[in-house]
Amino acid sequence: ALDTATPVESMALVQGQLALADQRVRRPRRRGTALGMALHELLLSADRLPAHLAAIAVGVGPGAFTGLRVGIATAQGMARALGIPLYTFDSTLGLACAVDFGDADVAVVIDARRDEIYSAIYAPRGEDALPARCRPTTIESPARFALAARAHREQRGRPLLVVGDGALLHAESIGAALGEGAVRFHAQPAGPALAAIAADAGRRFRSGEPGAIQSAQPVYLRDHDASRARGVGQP
Repeated sequence: ALDTATPVESMALVQGQLALADQRVRRPRRRGTALGMALHELLLSADRLPAHLAAIAVGVGPGAFTGLRVGIATAQGMARALGIPLYTFDSTLGLACAVDFGDADVAVVIDARRDEIYSAIYAPRGEDALPARCRPTTIESPARFALAARAHREQRGRPLLVVGDGALLHAESIGAALGEGAVRFHAQPAGPALAAIAADAGRRFRSGEPGAIQSAQPVYLRDHDASRARGVGQP
């Protein structure tokens, strides 16, 4: 599994439920050849070759435009060359997997700039399953997120653990809107944790689920700045 939606490039390699390699590195925007070399090095660290792969999972965003394009194109190229299925996942899921839920639900809040955030809310599942998404990933203002998070907490009757760089940037306003004791802020994790997501891709492969090489597309949730400047996609 790999995700390049954020400045933290994350990869994981699993065999069944056994994590063979897990790498999270903060990097500048990279070219596809550099990412391909990093993937090759990850495989070598576990004494594996590309030919040993049965399936690939790639994060499709939301996130940085360049990072997403490079990550998805690299995953598509590998899947085509190896003749294996490619599965996709929401990039907020990796950050949800990086924290211990405890008795709380988890809200992933990522800075989207322009005083906006990407947000999603997850509930825990069993030890061998991925967190369940309770609220779709959305781009919105911190104030709008706080209202939705408050409604979610009141409905669920559980504390809300908030994680992500957007949570740290807007901690004061989010905390004030949700109320004391209703929200906890998690220190920023090293990056998305993908081992459980890679293991889930293996489950999807064994169940016979077809891949999505052609349909794997970036999820931006808003137009690129250059497109907005040219009026692309605007009425």
